[in-house]
Amino acid sequence: MDLSEYIRANPPQGFKPLPVFSRVGDQLRWYWSDDEGYADPIYHDGVHVGSLIRSFKTKEVVGVKVHGIIALVKERQPE
Repeated sequence: MDLSEYIRANPPQGFKPLPVFSRVGDQLRWYWSDDEGYADPIYHDGVHVGSLIRSFKTKEVVGVKVHGIIALVKERQPE
């Protein structure tokens, strides 16, 4: 089955605003709107720590990306 056939056989089920962790990207992504958007980067002490996802239409925040999740969790583990 090629990709086109798969998509026709398995149409999208709609938008679900669930957070998603990417181990490969070491980031947590959470979109609470299905508006198309762009990343507005967030820096802390010169380090890119994440992005606000803003709607192209309204410029409102429709999601977030937080980078460095693995390190954040490790450094906050109880000893």
